[in-house]
Order: sequence, then C-alpha cells, then structure tokens
Amino acid sequence: MRCVGNVICQTSVAILSVILFVGGVTPKLAAQYAPGQSSDGQAAPAQEPSAQRLSATTERLEFDVASIRQNKSDATPYANFSIGPGPMYGPTGGMLSTTNMPLVVYIVFAYNIASSQRQTLMSHLPAWALSDGFDIQAKSENHHPTKEQMRLMMQSLLADRFKLVVHTDTRQVPVFALVLAKPGVIGAQLKPHPADKPCLTADPTVPAPDPTSAPLTKLLGAWPMICGGVNRAESSVSPGLIRTGARNVSMEFLAGSMSGIGNLNRPVLDQTGLTGNFDFVLEFTPEIATGEDPGNSQPDPGGPMFVETLKKQLGLRLAPQTGTVAYIDVDHVEHPTAN
Repeated sequence: MRCVGNVICQTSVAILSVILFVGGVTPKLAAQYAPGQSSDGQAAPAQEPSAQRLSATTERLEFDVASIRQNKSDATPYANFSIGPGPMYGPTGGMLSTTNMPLVVYIVFAYNIASSQRQTLMSHLPAWALSDGFDIQAKSENHHPTKEQMRLMMQSLLADRFKLVVHTDTRQVPVFALVLAKPGVIGAQLKPHPADKPCLTADPTVPAPDPTSAPLTKLLGAWPMICGGVNRAESSVSPGLIRTGARNVSMEFLAGSMSGIGNLNRPVLDQTGLTGNFDFVLEFTPEIATGEDPGNSQPDPGGPMFVETLKKQLGLRLAPQTGTVAYIDVDHVEHPTAN
C-alpha cells in the first residue's frame, strides 16, 4: 500500500471508508474486499459517536506482547474482529491480529473517532500515516477483554510504538439534531428491539432474509442477523437504491450513524428523547455530500432521497444547528520503533 508524495492514496481512503462505514474489516469482509473496490453489498455503515475522550482512569491497559511490522505488499486489509466505531464485537481470546492497515485506521479504532471527523484527523497526520500499511499481532493475558478495553490497549500501543500524542479539543461546530418529525410518533421502519430477541449470533435454523431483494417489512427486526452494527446493501429490486439497517441499537448510535449513511459532512446528535434500543431499515437513493442543509445535496436520479426517506420511513428529521463536539487532535507521531 504505497502513495506518491503527499497525495493521499485512494486505496488508503477506501480502506478507511470501509472501516468507518462497515464497523471493521472482519474475516468475511476481508475475503470480499480488495483495494479500490466496494464490499459488494455487505458494507455496513458504522456508528458515529463524538470522538472518545481520553481515558481518565488511573489504570493503564496494555497488551502483554505486541509486534508491529510494515507491510509493503498489496495484501487485503484484515482484522480478526470489527475495529471500527460501534459496539459490534465478538470473542477474541485477548488477541488482536491485523494485516496491511494504515496508522489512521488504528487511531480511528483506538479513539472511536466518528466518520464526520476523519478528514480533520487525516489533516493532522503525515502522508505515511495514511499510506503505509502495518501488520499488528498483539496479545493480552486477559482472554476476555471488552471492546473498550481493546481500544485502551491500542491507545497504549500507539503511544509506545508510534510515539503518538493526542489531545481532546471540544468545539462548537455545525451539526444536525436528529428529532422526531411528529412528537411521540415513530415511523413504520423503526421499532423497539424486543428484549428476548437473539442478537449475538445468527440462528442457523432460521434462513437469513436477502437484504438485496426481501421486502423492507421482512428485513425489519431480522437484518442484520448480528446486532450492534449498521449494515448496507444495494437493492436488486430497484437498482440505484441503498438499503441500510441495524438491530438493537440506541438512538445515540442511530444518530451517530446518520452522517455516514446520508453522506452529510456534519456530526448528528440525538435529540429524539427516545430511550431503549431499536431496530430499523431504510431504503433511499445516495446523495453527494455538500455540507449544506439536509436535502441540498446532489442526488442520483430516481428513488427517494435520504432526508425524505428518514422522515417517511423512520419518522425522524434533521434540524441544522450548532452543537458541541469533541475532536481528537494529533500533536506528535513517529514511524514505529523496531520490535
């Protein structure tokens, strides 16, 4: 994975996009994804929370053993679990194993950085941090770490080996507030997640609905099979339309996902007042981001636009305003030290 001069290579940006909008490069995705290509209907837009504040805990979490090597091949990017934003996570045995990912991806994982903030992050990094791929093999004696503990261990690893120094900067910036279109009413494609509905693994006895062709009413509450991340698929029934869905996610998670799903170029903050977790499915025509008010983007021809779909299908709308967002700024970084 190489770039020329100070130009950010398209491959690196593509990988970062997949991480941010998929929630991580998993073994299944890695088998489908190649540099410069999409994930062929299996991409999953990820959560977009504000950047994670620096940990105030007095305990420093570290991997017990770690190896970092630069990868100069064109190997497909890979991670043994979802290293994007969002809670999607599975058993790891305390292992982190990645292949050919740029430093920017590891920073996004470590600090849970939102997709709307990635351009700011990238502008503070040297070109090699966006282009050079690195393999990481790391192990913790804790065989059952949470995803947040994995993030903290990655923070320590980046500080030790890349000499990464960051700080949190809270800013007043243009945002969208996610609110109910009608007080007390949600749309037909948004419903509370049943507390007894299985989430962690797919039920092998129940066929998974085809997200490219099944009616939206069949997908709601059934797709994606695994909870905690937002999936994306291209409709085979209506070419050009995009379907996105999630199960058992909070409204904060849903609001955070909107910037990536709708290509909004602004953070989205939850002001719906809804509590608990929800399932949702959307179908819309993707738009080209302009950073202006919602609905002012350039659409692809045909099909309902994102903002229109959000209101009609989920009963939600976006209100432009100014809000407080925490950003992670990079003060210092170096090429990694030898193992």
